[in-house]
Amino acid sequence: MSLLRGASGSQEDQWRLSNAELLGQIAGAAWASGTESGADLYKLYSAGRIAYEVYQRLKQGGDLRKELLRAETVRKITEFVESNKRMPKDKLSAEVQMMIVQFAVQVATL
Repeated sequence: MSLLRGASGSQEDQWRLSNAELLGQIAGAAWASGTESGADLYKLYSAGRIAYEVYQRLKQGGDLRKELLRAETVRKITEFVESNKRMPKDKLSAEVQMMIVQFAVQVATL
């Protein structure tokens, strides 16, 4: 049995870099070389990472809309339940379920 083996596989795997980490290491090494082309490579890498991150955040704007719809639905349900405390539970439950269905339809259309 190898001393490098851990419970979840090889400890060597813990040192593996993702593609983004590997590119970062290459760009950092190029910058550290002190050459103009190394600095240019590092600038290019940094700009690419920033652009990718901004793109991902903009792309996930739908998640923000879903979260806003969820918060609005929770607020409506809370207000409805508080203002209808004397309503029979079965009717109250039916109304709340209808609000949840409306939320699901709104989310599905995003």
